[in-house]
Amino acid sequence: MSNKTASLAYALPAFGMAFILTPALTVLSGIYVKDYGYALETVGLVVLLARLFDAVTDPVIAVYSDREYARDGARYRLIIAGFILFAASALLLYSALPKEHVAYFVVGYLLFYLGYTAFIIPYQAWGNEFTSDPADRLRAYSALSFFGQIGGIAFFALPMLPIWESGEFTSNVLLLALAIGTVWCGFSLWFVIKVIPRRSLPIGNAQWAQDAKSPSQSSSSKSGIPLIIQDLRANPPFWTFCIVMLCFAIAIGMWQGLFFIFVDIYMGMGSEYPPIAITGAVVGALSVPIWFLVARKIGSKKTWLISIGVSILTYPLLIFVDPADSQVGLLYAVSMLVNFSLSSLAVVALPLIAGISDYGTLKSGSEQNGVYFGAQGFLTKAAFAIGGGAGLAIAGVFGFDTTAPTQTADGLFAIRVGIVGAPIFFTILSGAIMMFFSLSEKRIKVIRSRLERVRSTSS
Repeated sequence: MSNKTASLAYALPAFGMAFILTPALTVLSGIYVKDYGYALETVGLVVLLARLFDAVTDPVIAVYSDREYARDGARYRLIIAGFILFAASALLLYSALPKEHVAYFVVGYLLFYLGYTAFIIPYQAWGNEFTSDPADRLRAYSALSFFGQIGGIAFFALPMLPIWESGEFTSNVLLLALAIGTVWCGFSLWFVIKVIPRRSLPIGNAQWAQDAKSPSQSSSSKSGIPLIIQDLRANPPFWTFCIVMLCFAIAIGMWQGLFFIFVDIYMGMGSEYPPIAITGAVVGALSVPIWFLVARKIGSKKTWLISIGVSILTYPLLIFVDPADSQVGLLYAVSMLVNFSLSSLAVVALPLIAGISDYGTLKSGSEQNGVYFGAQGFLTKAAFAIGGGAGLAIAGVFGFDTTAPTQTADGLFAIRVGIVGAPIFFTILSGAIMMFFSLSEKRIKVIRSRLERVRSTSS
């Protein structure tokens, strides 16, 4: 199988996974409040608990994934188990659960995110293991993002099918999405595992496998968590990436957390928000191939810097939006530009963390792809959560009143600080720090070539 074909095959499950994941991220909470009579506070608490649990389990799953990989060079067992748990818990969540069964709702949400984490971390790490060239890696991860975003957009089209009496999201729509996602993902996973060959035992991880089988006979002075911490501390590009990702994602989180409030409450255009959001999502998905071509031409670092520049120029446009004027076109433009910028992250972040993982392997002699991808997942989730909460807090502290029919001068200042000023600050900071990122595509390619020689010699 050619590298291009393998990359496309690797991306196929993302389309089906989006049908299962997107409902929980978008409409599920509203359905439980509106249709099943759950209290808004109860749903909010459960979602918060589940998302915190999701973030905490990332490093745990990452370490376990690497230990599984150390045994025989395969991650598919954890990937399959994660998918089964993910789909089964989604069936529990998306079925009609009356509010008397809130315990099932809590357990279902926790298992849902546990299953997704057990699937996505080893699957992303696998993308760095069957590709041997930075260009192939960029293609594989870009395709993965593109198929996932297209699947998310397709999910939002389900209520428009003529089989429904209304065009609203209901439990039956969610169950149809689950059926489509499960069938698509099941068959595509079987195909991917069948056609993409398993690699030989990972570099330096034979000791991990021995330790897992006979801990008392371990010959290494450091293993497990202490070894991971030591390796991460000795990887400067990893820490540069972490700071850049943290600042950039906090800025996006602030914007996302306040944009609905800005459109609905401040502008009084709540009915315009759904088409604005969908248009932005479509632009984001269609931008993935564009960013892929740019990254292939000039590299991931420069591509990310360009997207940072787009964000810095976009956020200030909201200063010119006034509730007294009908400026819906400018709101569409801002939404499209922010999603255009954000889609670059889906293209370059995973290839960069893969290169960072290769650098760590070369320096430490121990291959721990799962740990690096788990750290990236944890950091991204935490940063978006921090940004979303911080944006709301900034607007509230500075005087924005969600119940006021018109905002005072303090309220106007507050919403602009939260959705414009603070995101610009963190975005500029991320760009300044990104300038110090030291791994170019050329250097990553040299590192990978050296690792492949080590692997071929050891096998």
